[in-house]
Amino acid sequence: MPKITGNITAPRVSKRKFNIEYFGGVDLSNQPANVDIKRSCDGMNMIRDLPGKIRKRTGYKLLKQYPSKINGIYFFKGMKVIHSGTKIFYDDVEKYSSANDVKSYAIQLGDYLYILDGLKLLRCADTAIEPAENHAYIPTVTIGKEPAGAGTTYEPVNMLSDKRRDSFLGEASVTVYQLSFNGLSGDTVTAQVQNSQGVWVDKTEGTDFSVNRTTGTVTFTTAPGAPPVTGEDNVKITYSVVNNDYRQKVNGCKFGISYGLNGNADRLFISGNPNCPNIDFYSERNDGTYFGDIRYGEVGQKKSKIMGYSIINKHLATHKENDDDERNIYLRYGELPEAQNNPDEPLTNKLGAYFRITDIIQGEGAISNHAFGYVKEPIFLTAKGISAAAPMEYLSERYIQNRSAYIDMALLKEPNLNEAYACVYKDFYMLAINGKVYILDTIDLSYEKRSAGRFIYEAYIWDNIPARVIASDGEVIYFGTTDGHLMEFFTADNSLASYMDGVGVLGENLEGLPIKARWEFDFSGDDFYKNKTISYLALRLAPAMATSVKISAKVSNREVVLGDLGAMARYFSFSGLAFSKFAFSGDTNPRTIGRKIKIKKTDSVRFTFKNEQAKEPFGIYGIALEFIERGNIRR
Repeated sequence: MPKITGNITAPRVSKRKFNIEYFGGVDLSNQPANVDIKRSCDGMNMIRDLPGKIRKRTGYKLLKQYPSKINGIYFFKGMKVIHSGTKIFYDDVEKYSSANDVKSYAIQLGDYLYILDGLKLLRCADTAIEPAENHAYIPTVTIGKEPAGAGTTYEPVNMLSDKRRDSFLGEASVTVYQLSFNGLSGDTVTAQVQNSQGVWVDKTEGTDFSVNRTTGTVTFTTAPGAPPVTGEDNVKITYSVVNNDYRQKVNGCKFGISYGLNGNADRLFISGNPNCPNIDFYSERNDGTYFGDIRYGEVGQKKSKIMGYSIINKHLATHKENDDDERNIYLRYGELPEAQNNPDEPLTNKLGAYFRITDIIQGEGAISNHAFGYVKEPIFLTAKGISAAAPMEYLSERYIQNRSAYIDMALLKEPNLNEAYACVYKDFYMLAINGKVYILDTIDLSYEKRSAGRFIYEAYIWDNIPARVIASDGEVIYFGTTDGHLMEFFTADNSLASYMDGVGVLGENLEGLPIKARWEFDFSGDDFYKNKTISYLALRLAPAMATSVKISAKVSNREVVLGDLGAMARYFSFSGLAFSKFAFSGDTNPRTIGRKIKIKKTDSVRFTFKNEQAKEPFGIYGIALEFIERGNIRR
């Protein structure tokens, strides 16, 4: 056998490098070892800062204490409209005290904000809030009407009002005029008659005419006579017929949207009345006090109720709860018949606007009335996660596509998801439920492999947010609690006080509570089956007047604290001076800091970066490791 002589050197093992310089969100749906390195397998209270960078969220403060649970937060003409218990406020001023004590819904149409609470449709004006029925439009139901009763149907009966009007062509000697309806209520009947000079003169019941309410006839003491202008009506009679059932159908609605002809937002579409589960009602153009009794849509089967609305390519998308055949989004489009092309012309039964179903989208149905939002596409909550009605590649058709796969394992475990409440803040869709907020970042998306254009949004989760309702005016996020607190999130600035939760809440620490932020990831090197020895860790942190980070490593269920590197990322500022966190440096650029560590012979490590300190911002811009791999795992 040949003999080997000379020096034998073991093969040199080169040091390897691991870097994360672009961060996504969290991924709680995959096993930690399978999570992409840019995502956290268990992150909390973090959010995108700059593109690809993450930071700790800001805290929130008490803005106002209201008398009861917050049911709605709305914005109208520079005011916050707050629905608390049975009261509604303009900022601090109570404007209405008979609201339904449930979560409400608001829609702006023209100069008014309309609030739906399932009890009354309310109209908010500049200085007052009243039931819309108090200002209900009085329709002229018939025109060109003969005293004997024949005429032309004109405007439909208003479901919000008992009142309606007939317009007659008077005859020379006729005193008895037959109304379009009988069974009149006891409300006073009024009339106007045009004199020979063309001036309308008011006539009084009991003096100028009498009324038979049972038969619906009006008898004038003096015949109104023929019209001064041939062919033009010269008698108008306004009367009332009780229609409580009609009124309840509209007042019982709980949510809606503004939509109209050609996609214009000029009508109210409302639904949610439990007695009409698959029916919605729509108002006349630019008038939320006029719901004609023929202006309604029956959408799908009664067993599947309407849940909410969105707009898809100028079409009204009516979302329903899950049906057996999953036909859960009905698309409608508003049109006028060919004979009437001018939407400014008065509408008649024959020539009125109609909204026909143009398509039906299959997929999961919606489960919450208050979880609809629009950020580049309509987003809503289903029993399988947060979804969107997405176009199919190469086809004009749409189908329902999941957008929240990274957080669904956590989200779908939440109880009472039908109570979830969403808002849109800049590019974020934010869903509040059970003290947490689930967030989708709609400018940071990930395309699935082999998926014909399917994508998922990066996602984040916040906790310690006791939001019953949540809303944003585009600049600030607000939420309301069950105990009447109206809370306001701090904006992301350098104020240390901005990084506390519940600032100013009576009965607690008035300075608030620390925000517990963390970012975790699993590291398994280049080859999962190799032994790793990690010798160096570096962080690039967002600079702050006060920041810190506690770093730990978990190996084989044993956690080791590696230390705190954050103090070296602080900079000095007189405006935020805190002597306990004093720093001499004035450098406000992102800071790279690092230290030697020693983690030997392991196949994987769970790294955790935490900041749970009071009044401290915290941002991660990069993470790096140096390590070697030598030998295979033998167990």
